[in-house]
Amino acid sequence: RAKDKKSFKRINAMITRTKGYSKSVIDDAKDLVTSRGEAQCDEDDYGYESAMSQKIFDQLTTQYSEIPEDERLKFRKVKVDSLQAIKDRVKNSLKKQEEEENGPRKRKRKNVVSDEFINDGDPYDKDTERSKDADRS
Repeated sequence: RAKDKKSFKRINAMITRTKGYSKSVIDDAKDLVTSRGEAQCDEDDYGYESAMSQKIFDQLTTQYSEIPEDERLKFRKVKVDSLQAIKDRVKNSLKKQEEEENGPRKRKRKNVVSDEFINDGDPYDKDTERSKDADRS
């Protein structure tokens, strides 16, 4: 499996993609933690800041800080080896896809099962001829 270049490239592409997404999310989280949500860009080009907008912003921040945290988040476990889990999922999905491609093919039914549906469509349609043949036998 490791010698298959196509699957190896596919795995690496997926891993690098997820790494990039993870890094961007982590960077965003670091920005949120360091800023603590207090910094606000309401200043115009000349450095003027409205006292009213600052007052409204302070009220909102105090209101949101008083909201209790969700209890379910306390029980959520943070996995250290999330990258390894991603690799395993990608490998398993590729392996499953490969097995489906190389596995036995499912045959279609030769006889059409009659469901007593009356087809008022085109009389020269091939599907209606098949269903008539199935009804006769």
